[in-house]
Amino acid sequence: MTPRAAATRLDAVLEAERQALRSGQIDALASMADEKATLLDALTRKPCPPEVLTQLRQGMERNAKLAAAAAHGIRDAMTRLQDIKQAAGPISGYCDDGTRQNIGSGRPTRDLKA
Repeated sequence: MTPRAAATRLDAVLEAERQALRSGQIDALASMADEKATLLDALTRKPCPPEVLTQLRQGMERNAKLAAAAAHGIRDAMTRLQDIKQAAGPISGYCDDGTRQNIGSGRPTRDLKA
């Protein structure tokens, strides 16, 4: 594969990666990683014009920022889900003798459907 062809294909993969990141298709990123590695390896073996490398670097930096934002959003969602799970748990308090006691199960004891 010529350096120009590898650069063109890598640019297309970077655009597909950007679209996957923007649309939340995180599972699609794994399949792109191997192809990106192969193309980057091809580009390191033969010289490529500096302007092409600059364009590819910008695309990679853009995608890295998108991936970092996606990871941050996933961490925030996981934290929120954990907070909700904890809030649904039993309430605890202390008895007169200082021992801890759970008050209620945290779940409704009867069905509240109309």
